[in-house]
Amino acid sequence: METDVPSLFWFLVPGFVVPALFVALAFRAPSGRQLRRWADASRVTITPANEAFVRAHLGRVRRFRAVAAFPFWWLGTVRLVLPSFPSELANYSVPLLMYVAGALVAELTFPADPSGAVKQASLTPRTVRDYQPNWIRVLPLAVLVVTAVLLVAPSNTVTIGSRGAEACSPRTTACAQRRSR
Repeated sequence: METDVPSLFWFLVPGFVVPALFVALAFRAPSGRQLRRWADASRVTITPANEAFVRAHLGRVRRFRAVAAFPFWWLGTVRLVLPSFPSELANYSVPLLMYVAGALVAELTFPADPSGAVKQASLTPRTVRDYQPNWIRVLPLAVLVVTAVLLVAPSNTVTIGSRGAEACSPRTTACAQRRSR
């Protein structure tokens, strides 16, 4: 275990101090500039009627993201102190995944206020069928019907002999004679 001062510094500062500052900043309400930037990116008009709602929603999502990711930021720098730590886990992908998971949890657990003046879209789950054109819905059935017809219908067999390919029906005597040879 590397416990010299530079190793501990490069482990503690990016692994704990910087994420702790981000968590502390996440508990502050979003500034007006952050609110306008989000509104421009999301194409939402901020009005006096919805500003408090949007500000509370953005602040809640920031807190969930920061708190979910904070315990895992040390994974990116742990190999400086503990070289035997598995390299698959010693990166920033786990905290970033938890950051996204925190945002997802915040969105899914946000209490809806249906009585308010803010209109909300329906959140009914959609399936793949909702996005398929009608011809794709019929295609598997059409393939099965065509396959069944081809398997059941009598077909002409093709025999290849010394004189080339000849089409012959199973009922003709010439085919039966060739098969018996």
